[in-house]
Amino acid sequence: MVKPARILGLNHELCSASAIGHDIGHTPFGHAGESFLAEVTGKKFRHNIFSVVIAQFIERTGSGLGLTHQTLSGMKNHSRGGGDVVSDLKASLEDNLLMLGDKIAYTWSDINDIFFRLKLLDIADFPELQILMNWFGNNQRERMKTCIIGLCNESVEKNTISFIDSDAGAKFNRIKKLCMKKIW
Repeated sequence: MVKPARILGLNHELCSASAIGHDIGHTPFGHAGESFLAEVTGKKFRHNIFSVVIAQFIERTGSGLGLTHQTLSGMKNHSRGGGDVVSDLKASLEDNLLMLGDKIAYTWSDINDIFFRLKLLDIADFPELQILMNWFGNNQRERMKTCIIGLCNESVEKNTISFIDSDAGAKFNRIKKLCMKKIW
């Protein structure tokens, strides 16, 4: 998200630092591992919160990494659950950019893995998803580029970080909802 941060006049070094550390709290097996830990411990487990705990209290033999509050905020706020892809007005512009960039990256990566790399599912069985995917491009790289351009254009237009109201943003939000309902 460094290039979009630069394009949008944001603190690109903060975006980079937050992006580097944002997923260090993931368990083995990702969100399935989180569910397992929650079930075993009886407590909710959130990788974004654990990322901050690791960065502050576990790394470097308990002395932490000495990251700024802004970097830790980006790490904590990058995950917003499965709802609409909307910015949080209480979070910084950099936090919102990281959140949207993370959703764009993992959505296209998961789709690529599930349908094309591992061939776990056949895209022909998901016609609406296939039509939407093709609108964004012919491959993962083109689809991500279309999203990032759309994110930057919409954000400039609205003078805040946004990727839900434009044609690209609405289509991406629909793809994410389809994946949440039928695939993930």
